[in-house]
This record gives sequence, structure tokens and C-alpha cells, in this order.
Amino acid sequence: MRLLPLILRYVGRNRRRTVLRVLSLAVPFLLLMVLQMALDGMDQWMARADKNLRVVVFHKMGLVFDLPESYSSKLKTIPGVLAVCPFTWYGGLHKGPKDMFSSLSVDPETFRTVWPEGELDPKDYEQFKRERTGAMIDTRLSEKFGLKRGDEVTLKGTVRPIDLKFKICGTIKDSVDPNGFYFHRAYMEEALNRPGICSDFWVMVDSGANIPRVQRAAIEMFANSPYEVKAEVEKDFVNMFLSMSGNIRGLVHGIGMMVVALIMLVAA
Repeated sequence: MRLLPLILRYVGRNRRRTVLRVLSLAVPFLLLMVLQMALDGMDQWMARADKNLRVVVFHKMGLVFDLPESYSSKLKTIPGVLAVCPFTWYGGLHKGPKDMFSSLSVDPETFRTVWPEGELDPKDYEQFKRERTGAMIDTRLSEKFGLKRGDEVTLKGTVRPIDLKFKICGTIKDSVDPNGFYFHRAYMEEALNRPGICSDFWVMVDSGANIPRVQRAAIEMFANSPYEVKAEVEKDFVNMFLSMSGNIRGLVHGIGMMVVALIMLVAA
């Protein structure tokens, strides 16, 4: 116990040095924790995607290319398909470049059939379906920006060159995307003068045994057309999407090594 007063006296002798040492350890640990949480979220997404009966249909050349909205009604005719939800990426900014929401325009009638994850109030969702400018958001996004039911929010368009005003109709607890912001596809179509486009189509299949057949049928249906498609099971689609974000696991491991090196330096 005699060492404690000595340690406290040493720490207080040069407060600036003490603060800098604490920060030199706290900042890397904080960054490592944030990245690890991101990895955990990705792992949960992958684990969930491996069990889902969903197929994602998107442009053969990649996600940056749009598809005709008419593909939705054609995909519904494939045997084994329960529902199809067209998605269009909006990518709206809330207050600045760092505040981009994962904003997607969806078909409100089939959205919850295809993406049933997360808890919500059925009354809120019924209002969302009736409200032309309505939006449903993930609870984590709601808490982060202090948004609640009844609030109005304007997002500045990035991928789509239009600014849109929304009314928050409710929240979804633990939806697929922690930054999820979902609104009516028809609302954005009207604002864009009805171009009739979609980013991709999420297809719910009735059984795992029918997924390969649905994939082949979707690809063959639009073969040799101006807009050929790929049809990936959700797990493969998530893998492809995450690979576009770079080697995040390598980054986390690198920061972990840096934290260990800093601890050794401070100890030395």
C-alpha cells in the first residue's frame, strides 16, 4: 500500500504528461471498440443472411446501375416467389456530409413481407402506408439524431438529385440496417418525374429448395435484354456489399497491434 501514494504523487507531478498518456491509450482503445462493434454487426448480418429465404436481383454490371421497375411484376410470376419488394437507393444527407442515412425507397405493401426483421407498432406502420411522405426509421438512428414519431425531417439528395421532406411515422427496433430510413418509392418517383427505375429487387422465396431455381429463372428471364441481371442469395449479396467497404477486419487487427505497441511504449 506504500506504493499508492508514490504513484499518485508521480501522476500528479506533471498533469499534462499524464493526460497525454491517458489519451494515447484511450483514443486507440475507443477506435478499436467502435470498429469491433461494426464487425460484430456485420457478423450478425451474415449469420441472419445465411438463414433467410431471400434472393437479391440487381443489374449485371453492378449496384450503381438501375433496373426498370417493370421487372417487379415479372419476377412475381416465377414459381416459388412469395413477394417482391423493389428498392431504390436515395442516400440522403441529414445535416452534413457525415450524416448520411441508409435511406431506401420501398414498396410499403411488400416491404414487411420481404424484410420482416425488427419490432414495430402495427398502428405506426398502417399510418406509414397511408402517409405519402411517411418514413419508418430504425430505433438506433432515431436515438442517435433525436428523431421521434411525428417529427418532420428534410434530407438532401446525393445519388438522386432531389431534396425530400419526410414525416416520421414510427420506428423499427433492430431492423436489418441500424441506419435504416425507409420511405415510399412512389414519393421519390413523383419527385424524379417518374423515371420508372429501381436499384434492386428483394425476392422472398417459399423454401430453400426453390432458391436455385428462382435464381436461374430470374437470370434467364432478362437474358439478352438491355438490362441483364444477377440473382444472388442474400448471404452472397452481403459478402459482395461488404467487400466494397474494403478490408475492415485487417484494419481492426492493425489498430489492435497499434494499441499493444502503445501499451509497451508507455510501460517502457
